[in-house]
Amino acid sequence: MDEELARELANIRTALTFDDISIYPKEESDIPSRRDPEISLFSQISPHITLKLPIIASYMDTVCESRMAIECARNGGMGIIHRHLGIEEQVEEVGLVKRAESLIIPNPYTVSLDTSLEMIKQESKERGVGGFLVVDESGKLIGVVSEHDVDLWRIKSRERLTAKDVMTPLDRLITGSLSTSMEEAVELMLRHRIKKIPLVDDRNQVTGLISKKSILRIQNKLAVRDTEGRLVVGAAIGLGKGMMERAGALVDAGADMLVLAIANGYLKVALEALRDLKNDYPNVDLAAGVVAEENGTARLFDAGADTALVGVGPGSICETRVVAGVGIPLFTSLRMSQGVARKQGKFILSDGGVSRPHHLNKALFAGASAVVLGKVLAGTDESPPEVKKINGRLVKYHRGLASDDAKRKFDRIQGKLSDVDPESRWEYVYNNVHAEGVETGFVDYTGSAKDAIREITGGLRSCMTYLGVRTIEELWEACNAGQYVRVTNAGNREGNPHDLSSFTT
Repeated sequence: MDEELARELANIRTALTFDDISIYPKEESDIPSRRDPEISLFSQISPHITLKLPIIASYMDTVCESRMAIECARNGGMGIIHRHLGIEEQVEEVGLVKRAESLIIPNPYTVSLDTSLEMIKQESKERGVGGFLVVDESGKLIGVVSEHDVDLWRIKSRERLTAKDVMTPLDRLITGSLSTSMEEAVELMLRHRIKKIPLVDDRNQVTGLISKKSILRIQNKLAVRDTEGRLVVGAAIGLGKGMMERAGALVDAGADMLVLAIANGYLKVALEALRDLKNDYPNVDLAAGVVAEENGTARLFDAGADTALVGVGPGSICETRVVAGVGIPLFTSLRMSQGVARKQGKFILSDGGVSRPHHLNKALFAGASAVVLGKVLAGTDESPPEVKKINGRLVKYHRGLASDDAKRKFDRIQGKLSDVDPESRWEYVYNNVHAEGVETGFVDYTGSAKDAIREITGGLRSCMTYLGVRTIEELWEACNAGQYVRVTNAGNREGNPHDLSSFTT
């Protein structure tokens, strides 16, 4: 064996994942309790977004649409709306999140005088609202029609009625303006026993709406909001046809972060796309990935990313490591990437590989500002797939974004047709590109996203108490100080519940 090869083999680096390490406690922690109010789980993930719990719903079509994003933001985190939708559909999902909570509901849903009760009922069900403002052709307020009115009039009369027939007219409405405060709105609602206050300008043009629900929802101190009081939300985009059009539409819809989400963040075309996005939208927070080590992370930052997604192949439905043979175990991957982020004042997210509370703690310990969750949230009520019962188990469908099924879905959205001829050995065999995601799979149904978030983050305060740290940044410092050890397989077995028997009765 020549000397160069000998040195190469002798210097092969070892990479570790979360189960390969264990954090050890500080010699003396001055934190009196895990519920110490001085412990802060707040974490900044981009120039304009600070989460109150460091969790993000993954940009997967089996994980995050508006319902999940709303629930995550209400519980201190954020969701990233997946891109396997048409542009208008994705814009609508972002809009639903931005409309879900704020004192003033901008652009409230409206109907015209001649809208039928059947159409109002259908719209009410589809949009999840209990009433509509009635406006004329110029947008002036004429009245209000509620679901309550519609239901009772449909019982009373068999005639074809419209909004004009059942609405509460303008002269009986209590209205406000954009300057109406929460205190003033509450006073009006109590005095007049109403639940909604339409907002109009001096020409009676509709400018917004305040509802009892909107007032109650903004009392939630845990929710993460933008500067206008609306819930924060990210939106994923991909390379290729319509990327800039999609990005512009999402920014206009109010997306707080654009996420250039591709399997290979090392592509030159991805870096060029980042530059274009940052040039066109310099004030929008921009995340990109995925990458596996410091050089890839640095290139993303240099191209304009504020935040890098780190993690090639760790996800439960990802097959990149077994198909391409590429990737670095995630603890080491994060450690390699975090130094670049700290030096540039930017951020990294741990993308994938977290299924238990200690995984989340170790991802943050390694240097991540937050953790992107897929499987943990895929089985909850708020994920898009329906609950199914298979062999007596309640489950939800979950599969990889790099699967053939996901690719076919996105190709259909973009109007692409398969151009592979199975009769051509050159195309079908030689030019074959193997999917890098699990094709079909299921995860157990686990209930609400709120409970899943509570469970996965429940050990973080304990970890910080053992280490004597009160912030995520101090957690990073403990890792930088080498406050962890490598564990063996036997050590892992010892650390998990063992030597117990269970019986069913």
